[in-house]
Amino acid sequence: MDVEMADRVKGKNYRCNDCGERFTSVSKRPICPSCQSENVSEE
Repeated sequence: MDVEMADRVKGKNYRCNDCGERFTSVSKRPICPSCQSENVSEE
């Protein structure tokens, strides 16, 4: 992804409620990259 695109698309920070992983996602339905859980909370 080029820098201009990254500046326009702001991800939100999430935390997985199952494994505790913190990650950033631009998806409306974020999935934990560590355990694939959909049980996440926006930080």
